[in-house]
Amino acid sequence: MSKSLRNWIIVLAIGFVIWVCPTPQGLTPNAWHLFAVFAATIAGFILQPISMGAVAFIALTFCAITGVLKTGQALMGFGNGTIWLIVCAFFLSRAFIKTGFGRRIAFLIIKYIGRSSLTLGYSIALSELIVSPAMPSATARGGGVFYPIVKSLANAFGSQPGPTAGKIGKYLMQVGYHTDAVTCTMFLTSMAGNPLCVGLAATAVGVEITWMNWAVAAIVPGLISLFLVPVLMLKLSPPEIRDIPDARDLAVNELEKMGPMSLQEKVLAFVFVMCLALWATGSWTKLGATPVAMLAVAIMLIAKVLDWKDILSEKRRLGRNVLDGRLGCLGYRAG
Repeated sequence: MSKSLRNWIIVLAIGFVIWVCPTPQGLTPNAWHLFAVFAATIAGFILQPISMGAVAFIALTFCAITGVLKTGQALMGFGNGTIWLIVCAFFLSRAFIKTGFGRRIAFLIIKYIGRSSLTLGYSIALSELIVSPAMPSATARGGGVFYPIVKSLANAFGSQPGPTAGKIGKYLMQVGYHTDAVTCTMFLTSMAGNPLCVGLAATAVGVEITWMNWAVAAIVPGLISLFLVPVLMLKLSPPEIRDIPDARDLAVNELEKMGPMSLQEKVLAFVFVMCLALWATGSWTKLGATPVAMLAVAIMLIAKVLDWKDILSEKRRLGRNVLDGRLGCLGYRAG
């Protein structure tokens, strides 16, 4: 048995034993359960099965998910709960980039439907649609995941900035840029500004918008826009290369280089599907979007999809995008 696993067992055993013991007279069950979480957290700080910051985050997540504390109470000392939704979603996007799972999704789609410049455009649009709910940053999706893919596709067909851009590179870049903008509007968690707009609506006019409310309202215009973008770009930036029989082979080669799905990718796939399911059913499960996102990050920390260094490394990009989101609510962008 590894030292880390042994320490996890000790930490969880301490919390579990206190949790199931009868509540002492004069205390409420919630107070006693909170003490159990506190004791387990202190044990985690001492034994450190993972870093102290990750232990504290998991403890907060557990309190929010189980109802020991309301989300607002759990995060009272750390700022607005809406901001934490953005924070956790950014950590999820970090996992997509770190594990290469976003690239795998894109190349799998290209493998099956990439036969021409138009279907390559639809491959990019479909990949954006699948990945966007878990990546609340146009920069992370467009620059971190899809730009390298589009660039490699263009280079494979001899299309680079300059005289050869018109072969297919210009078309693919335009499709990637515009589909990225469309998916930003389709889901509550696909752009940093969206949760801030929801928070503004709740405080200013008392309108509560859930993840599912947003998705239902945006899905039809969003899908129509995603369908039209590759066709319109075919007219506005027509590629010289129309038929691309080698696109599938290129995707297959890239997938072979990546190898089979790693355990980290499988955990991320599970977390991604879990988040979508819980966000979509929030009105029935009574779980808010923020606790679900926190649960996703906690699972990834426990499974070592992310480590605490990954969390800390996001602070600069996160600060920039939250600023953009705040200004975006007012009709501006950070310069």
